[in-house]
Amino acid sequence: MAGTPDQRSRVGGTLLMVVSAGMTLAVILGASTHVRYVARLSDHGVTTQATVVARSGNRDVRVRVAFDTAGGRVEHMLREDVGDPRVGDRIRVTYDPADPAVVLPASEVGYWRGVPTMLFVLAVMLGFGYLGLSIFLGNFPFIRRG
Repeated sequence: MAGTPDQRSRVGGTLLMVVSAGMTLAVILGASTHVRYVARLSDHGVTTQATVVARSGNRDVRVRVAFDTAGGRVEHMLREDVGDPRVGDRIRVTYDPADPAVVLPASEVGYWRGVPTMLFVLAVMLGFGYLGLSIFLGNFPFIRRG
């Protein structure tokens, strides 16, 4: 790479800032997608009792549940933490009546409602952190040092 050590440091610092900001944005967008999904269930979902019909895993337990909807019986594999239920146990789930394949444990629906504010605060904090660190290290691309 051509250039003085100061130029290489500036390019490296700028690249690090851009990559870090991109990764932060990707995490925030991914989490916000999940929050929108949960918010839809919170606003329009139907909560009901589901029966555990199968389970897999010892440490990371996944369960298949069955429940009745207006359109008939639905089975769904829950990937979220539901504790340690056994086959035949009943757990509360919330599903979207327009699409019963969209289902979460009822406890997850309430838990995620405060996340949008948390994500906004996280984004602002990280943004200012990257900006401050870049200026401190002298790698902010729009500030020239004398």
